[in-house]
Amino acid sequence: MNRQGNSAVLAEARRRDSLDKRQCVLTALATLERDGAKITHAAVPRTAGVSTWLTYTDGIREHIQAARHRQTSATATPPAPRTPTTAGLLAELELARQEIKDLRQERDRLRH
Repeated sequence: MNRQGNSAVLAEARRRDSLDKRQCVLTALATLERDGAKITHAAVPRTAGVSTWLTYTDGIREHIQAARHRQTSATATPPAPRTPTTAGLLAELELARQEIKDLRQERDRLRH
């Protein structure tokens, strides 16, 4: 077999290996999502048995981001509306007054 033939065989083997690893990542991602495990760029390759850098490559990163988004949107609950209290409003008003006073002093200092 000539050199060009060997190169083609090696290139095809690398391509098949890459496809296999990508499929392992997608399977691991589906397993983590199904089990309700936290999906991270460290957990996915650990589950799939591949290196972490693969999770950041095009075609894989997007799947992980989508799964993480689905996971956070499924567990996210909207925060309860907060009604301001009188004490809280008075504290905010006092802080605003102090900030205005400090800004006026700084302005006067800069003018002189």
